[in-house]
Amino acid sequence: MKRKSIIFVVIALMLLCVCSLSACHKNNENVTVFTYEDADKYSTDQTEFSDYVSELDINWVSGSVKITTGNVRSITVEEKYSKEKVSDAYKVHTFLDNGKLHVAFAKSGKFVGFINLKKDLVVTFPQEMDLKTVRIRSVSAPVELDNSLTVTDFRVETISGEVKAQFSAESPVNFKVETVSGKVSATFERKAAPFIDIETVSAEAHVTALDLSDVDFESVSGSLLINIPEGVGYVAELRSVSGKFSSEYDEKTTYGDGKVKIDAETTTGNLTIKKA
Repeated sequence: MKRKSIIFVVIALMLLCVCSLSACHKNNENVTVFTYEDADKYSTDQTEFSDYVSELDINWVSGSVKITTGNVRSITVEEKYSKEKVSDAYKVHTFLDNGKLHVAFAKSGKFVGFINLKKDLVVTFPQEMDLKTVRIRSVSAPVELDNSLTVTDFRVETISGEVKAQFSAESPVNFKVETVSGKVSATFERKAAPFIDIETVSAEAHVTALDLSDVDFESVSGSLLINIPEGVGYVAELRSVSGKFSSEYDEKTTYGDGKVKIDAETTTGNLTIKKA
C-alpha cells in the first residue's frame, strides 16, 4: 500500500471536484465554469464512431453514466435530458483522437444554472469488444459498467455518485476507484485475479471475486467487504483508529496459502471477509 496519511487521502479526493478538468466550479454569480483541454476539438456533430477505439475518457457532471454493449456495429454515445429542450452548448461533446474517445458533459465555457441540468449518458460498444482503458470523472452522477465489456484498466474518480461494475473477462483488470460519498460495488465473475485499489471518504466498498491479486483500501468513514471462495488464500491487515476486522474463515487474518494481500487503512471503517 502507498501508506499515504489519511489527511492526504481526504485532500486528494476533495480535489476531484474539478474532475481533472481545468475548472469545474460555481462562482458567486451562480455561473458555473466548466472547462477542459483541447476544447476546440470537441463537437456535438458526432455521436457514432466506427473507427477503432481502445480508450474511453468521460467527464460528467450531474445525472448518470452507463457503459454497456449491444447489438450495434459502431460505438454510440447517447444522452437523455432532464429538460425538454437543450441548446447545443449543453449537449454532449465528443472528440476522437488516435483511438481515444473523449466524452464531455457540455461545451467548455461558462453557464448560468448549469449544474441544475441532469443528463443520463449511455455509451454502447459492439459486443465482445475489448478496451485498454476506461477513465471516468464525475460529480453527482452514478457510474455503471456491465459485465459484457472487456476492460484492462478501469479508473473512476467521483463525488456523490455510486460506482457499480461487473467484469466477466478472462484477463485480469486493474480496478481503481477514488470516491467521496459514493458506494463502490465490484463483481469479478471469472478467475481473472483483479488488482484492486479503492480510496473513499464516507463511502463503503463491496467486492466479490472468484480470485484476487493484491487489494489496497484506504478510507475515512468507510468499510470494505470482500466476498471470496474458500480456495482463495489471503493475508489481511487492517490499520484503523476504531475499525474492526472479521472473517468467516475462522476470524483468521491469514488463511490458506496467503497468496492474496489485503491491506486496509481506515479511521472508523471495518474490514470484513465473507465466503462467496
